[in-house]
Amino acid sequence: MVMDHSDFALDNGSQNKFDASFFANLRSERGVLQSDQVLWNDASTKTIVQRFLGSQRFTWIIIQCPIWKVHGEDE
Repeated sequence: MVMDHSDFALDNGSQNKFDASFFANLRSERGVLQSDQVLWNDASTKTIVQRFLGSQRFTWIIIQCPIWKVHGEDE
């Protein structure tokens, strides 16, 4: 079996930056993965994508997201 170790950009246009372009791509119907594009197309998650698009503090919002907190930190 031959393994291909090629990189594949999941964020067209700014794969080497930590920015909101991923969400702009979704709005423009350019999500790389179908599962990503669903975030824009599904009414239950579209408002979240819109909030990230309008945020000048994108990095701060991501860092504050509870999913990144270490389990047991406050326990």
